[in-house]
Amino acid sequence: MSDQAPTSLLDIGDLTEQVKIGKATITMKGLNAGEIFDFLIRYPVLREVLDKKKNDKEKQVTQETLLATAPQAVYEAVAMCDVNLPRDALDRIPPKILVKAARRVQTLAISDQLRAINMCFDLTFTDGVGPFVDAWVRLMGRFEQLQTGADQAMMEAASVGSSPAQSQESVFTVDTPYNKRGVPHLVN
Repeated sequence: MSDQAPTSLLDIGDLTEQVKIGKATITMKGLNAGEIFDFLIRYPVLREVLDKKKNDKEKQVTQETLLATAPQAVYEAVAMCDVNLPRDALDRIPPKILVKAARRVQTLAISDQLRAINMCFDLTFTDGVGPFVDAWVRLMGRFEQLQTGADQAMMEAASVGSSPAQSQESVFTVDTPYNKRGVPHLVN
């Protein structure tokens, strides 16, 4: 047995790295899942890039693709990776500051921009972007299955005169994975 106390999620800090930008050094962290999903909501073109990867065997999304497709999203992502920008109680950067910081990223020398973009990418996708794209494709596939099941349940309920709430259980099929508390998993 080990004498070391068990580690909890509260013991784990952000993965950060120092990045030299011009004559300064900034500390950067990766984006969290909530921030990534926020980008996918605010920038539908990013969802389109990921959706196009559904049938792509390599499922690679490069920094170059993202810069060409949604440069403002990339600049905002880099700004959000700066741990020293002020944040509110919910750990969000106020919009005015985020816009100003993203503009600053955009005006950096190209070598500094690329260094910051690469560090943001590396800290956000520590296993590479491929596993994230795989998970996204599975998640979207599961949502499509759930939507199809919900649509079928609504049609069945309408045809037999019952309410959709009564037929909600038919949304989940026999092969839907459930956790120990009976909650369906959305991804495999």
